[in-house]
Amino acid sequence: HPLPGGPRPVPAGRRRRRHYLAFADQFCRAGHCLALPTWNHLWFVAYLWVYTAALILFMALAPRLLRRAEAALARILAAAALLFLPPLAAFRLVLFPSFPPTNALLGDWYNHALYGCFFLVGYLAASSPSFRAASLRWRWAALLLDVLAYGSFMIWRVLPHAAGAQPPLALLLYGRVAYAAYQWFCTLAVLGFGARWLGRDGAIRRYLTEAIFPYYIIHQTAIVAAAFALRGAALPAPLEAALVLIATAASCALGFEIIRRAPWLRPLFGLKPRQAAGARLSASTPPQAFGV
Repeated sequence: HPLPGGPRPVPAGRRRRRHYLAFADQFCRAGHCLALPTWNHLWFVAYLWVYTAALILFMALAPRLLRRAEAALARILAAAALLFLPPLAAFRLVLFPSFPPTNALLGDWYNHALYGCFFLVGYLAASSPSFRAASLRWRWAALLLDVLAYGSFMIWRVLPHAAGAQPPLALLLYGRVAYAAYQWFCTLAVLGFGARWLGRDGAIRRYLTEAIFPYYIIHQTAIVAAAFALRGAALPAPLEAALVLIATAASCALGFEIIRRAPWLRPLFGLKPRQAAGARLSASTPPQAFGV
């Protein structure tokens, strides 16, 4: 209790907000500190903005080179979609040990190599009929290889090791290659099955296309809020997980319904003005486009 006329204690909630907005390492645990302020799960948006800006600049400065790259990539991936695996494995083997992911944009070389590569290949392949055909042809094989790669990687993760001992070098390298294989085969399977089953436009897909980014922005805040609200309930783990999941899905759905109807909120959540969005989403889908 403060003395009469003395300073009043700052409420805990206000202290936390002050720490969060401070330009210092305020939240630390076991020697690891969170640099504040931070973009939390929205780090991906910053990376995507940088890649998009770089691509736009490249398109303006070297459009012919970009068209040649599109044609070359289409031929390569259509001939052997497996050829995309070696770069991912090289990133995991060479860059990951020295530059583990930080999501801090600057100096995050493994993440930039990985996500930048996926971004570029996705852009180049999105309108490529030959890559669509390759993904369709590979979808079942990719799914099987993805299950095998993921399963072997998880077995590698739980292999018993002596306390503090590093696994053998061969086993360590295999784990990194298996993870890279899981990344690529999962992507290829999703694209292949998406092209097979989701290649047609419709009201549901148009709705989800517009909803996906607001859902992405809302979901982490909803998860944290729901978990915080249930923190003292001492519920069984499956029930608590189900309630958090339901609350998160409901928050995203309700939030999107509010956002899509409010003209001033739409640009804050990455949505175009209603009239422009309606014109864009009502256009027929090109037959060669992916369904995801």
